[in-house]
Amino acid sequence: MQKQLWLDYVNNNQTLSALSAKYGISTITIRRKLDDIDVKIPHYDVGNCVIVMDTCYFGRGFGLMVFRDSFLHKNILWYYVKYETVQQYIKGINNLKNQGYIIQGIVCDGRKGLFMAFGSIPVQICQFHQMTIITRYITRNPNLLSGIELKAIVNPLCKSNHHEFSDLISKWESKCSGFLK
Repeated sequence: MQKQLWLDYVNNNQTLSALSAKYGISTITIRRKLDDIDVKIPHYDVGNCVIVMDTCYFGRGFGLMVFRDSFLHKNILWYYVKYETVQQYIKGINNLKNQGYIIQGIVCDGRKGLFMAFGSIPVQICQFHQMTIITRYITRNPNLLSGIELKAIVNPLCKSNHHEFSDLISKWESKCSGFLK
């Protein structure tokens, strides 16, 4: 039962109350059984990597800062945090370097200070965050023609390459230069 409980909790994203109802035991007992499980954290071979890092919050003052190897598609380091700070990201990157990872680049949410924090390591903002920043300015349903055209360029951002996107943005900037000024 303990193994199935763990699988339901982790893989099927079941809450403690849902597991309590499913197995007919209290949430306290569920928590105790989950706490008794010896979780083995996998070890990945260190080497060249591009780190994707971000923090996800699960309520006020409780977040999970995750460092993911984009080549392996695996989370290789994480911290529970109250607040997301540049210093915590620096700590994580230094931790990975100390483990032997050779960090070729970093992809992040664009938090102020991150672009300058890692010296010679290239840092870029992730495409999802680029899209959310643009959407914040033009809204989800822009009324102006320039906003509608920009949204049409931005929507396929994750599927386009650098050259296609740069070309489309350059053409849009030229077309809308008067409006942008």
